Amino acid sequence: MKCIIPLAGPDIYTEKFGLKPSFEINGVPLLIKAIHSRDWYGKSLFEEDLIFIIRDFEFIDDLQKLINDNFPNGKQVVIPELTCGALMSSIAGVSLIKDFNETIVIDLVDILFESQFDPEKTFEINRSCVGLIPFFLSSNSQYSYLLINEKSNVIKAKEKRIISENASAGVYFYRNIGSFLNATIYSINNYNNISYNELLYLCPSFNGLVNDGRIVKAVEVKKVNPVSNYFKVV
Repeated sequence: MKCIIPLAGPDIYTEKFGLKPSFEINGVPLLIKAIHSRDWYGKSLFEEDLIFIIRDFEFIDDLQKLINDNFPNGKQVVIPELTCGALMSSIAGVSLIKDFNETIVIDLVDILFESQFDPEKTFEINRSCVGLIPFFLSSNSQYSYLLINEKSNVIKAKEKRIISENASAGVYFYRNIGSFLNATIYSINNYNNISYNELLYLCPSFNGLVNDGRIVKAVEVKKVNPVSNYFKVV
């Protein structure tokens, strides 16, 4: 499994909080705490499987130092400017994956949670499943939302629109590169209907897989701490 971590958005740094991945939660930088808290880290995902997408900006040296000090064996891809959203930034990381059948997880590392599911085993058991999305219960409009059926299959995904009480936990699993690219192509082809604030996000990309008749599973997680709340400017 390979993990792509997009850290190239316009809000990576704020005057009030500084570099967001360095923001400390109980004395630990958010980036480190989020990665280490994932149940699959150290089991099916290791340091050398991490791919950080960063942007060339004023505080890039500080961000790279944080990554190098804590994940020296991870890979970094530096993009020169803002892209059209996290989905498009993630393409840069996908380009480094050489095993086309390898599971891809894209982690926005801004929501902490507890889980006890093995993503690779879940894919192995559910051979027809091409995507997994951890979720938690919420009614806050800052999240993406999933409409799911009684089998925990995703029927629809919306960015920043409350279509259910099932909020995405900001972590997205694609069975392989093919699944990711199919979802990305769908998003590009349906840009006018699927973009939010003219950006392409990860959660709605799964509509492409669902509309193609593929199975995307929603997996509930517990003890959720949406640390992105700390960065809301009041």
